[in-house]
Amino acid sequence: MMKEFCFGYDLENIEKVMNYVKENYKEEIDFVMWIERGEDVMNGLEVLNGDMLKDKKLMKLIEKCEDFEE
Repeated sequence: MMKEFCFGYDLENIEKVMNYVKENYKEEIDFVMWIERGEDVMNGLEVLNGDMLKDKKLMKLIEKCEDFEE
């Protein structure tokens, strides 16, 4: 199951999401982050592992990002 989340300018909360997925999941297996050149935080997150969508803490962190899009 794949799902994509795009983020805007809520850098503090985006960084929390980024750190959480890095600590709890494997990049390229469970997720792919989009980080544009010159950026410090991700612009988007592609979920490859459907179990991530059941992770309540992760979903709450994503929802706290003021301007995310599904």
